[in-house]
Amino acid sequence: MRKRCVIVTTVAFAAAGVLSACSGNDPAPPSPTSAPSLATPAPTTATPTPTPVVTPTPTVTLDAGQAEAAAVVERYVGLMDRIAADRTIPLDSLYEAASGEAARGQLRALQQLHVNEFIWTGTTAVEIRDVTGEDASYDVEACLDTSAIEVVDQEGRSVAAPDEPATTLWRYTVQDISGRLLVMEEEAIAQPC
Repeated sequence: MRKRCVIVTTVAFAAAGVLSACSGNDPAPPSPTSAPSLATPAPTTATPTPTPVVTPTPTVTLDAGQAEAAAVVERYVGLMDRIAADRTIPLDSLYEAASGEAARGQLRALQQLHVNEFIWTGTTAVEIRDVTGEDASYDVEACLDTSAIEVVDQEGRSVAAPDEPATTLWRYTVQDISGRLLVMEEEAIAQPC
């Protein structure tokens, strides 16, 4: 049996946090050297500065149906952020992008967030990594970055575990239900991503 995880619960109780930038120590300045004699020129050699290599994230090529499935996942995650942050948005708004197990689990987590009167700020960044499937059923893998999310209690204390990675790779099952693509299931598959 696959373990199903709930994004809002994970973020609200364990994953929200802010990453701080790391800075390395500056190298020690070169030690002074004696001046070369005027009779013999000092040898000079230039050490080339290595150019950093940037490996771009591969661009996912999607057909129209896969692109729509990816957009549903992005909308789903965005809806959860908005519902969590704004108690005036009806919880059932989540049904615009989800149904089944995914919607039930998230609705329970959102209700608990609201009952506890936690304050949610920020949005989740979504990076689509892969989409497979065709026609009526798709699997979408997305890296969710919650580093911009903050969840605090009424006294302003964070309710997140400070050591939880800010990124998680999720797999979403997106299916056609009565002519609409909806997120039906979700599963956390790796931390960090």
